[in-house]
Amino acid sequence: MCNFQDSKQKVRHCKYCGARLKEEISEYCDRDCRIKGQRLWIREQRRRRRWLSNPIGRMVLQVENYNKAHNTNYSYGQFVALCLPKIIKEGTV
Repeated sequence: MCNFQDSKQKVRHCKYCGARLKEEISEYCDRDCRIKGQRLWIREQRRRRRWLSNPIGRMVLQVENYNKAHNTNYSYGQFVALCLPKIIKEGTV
């Protein structure tokens, strides 16, 4: 029986443009992609901080966390109408 995992070579791609990388290169294909990738990462972090500082963004995150923890699929409206009053009453918020 042949073990394919041993024979497969791990292929890496540039984090910015997706070009196939040589073995000795680990993240970006060139300097320009590295700069653009780092700028993109910083911009995404700022966007995420703005989203999480927004009250609606925090509530959506709370709905997602509740759904994961309780294995449910409540929408925002269902969560606010059905679950949030119980959570507030219990004092776990």
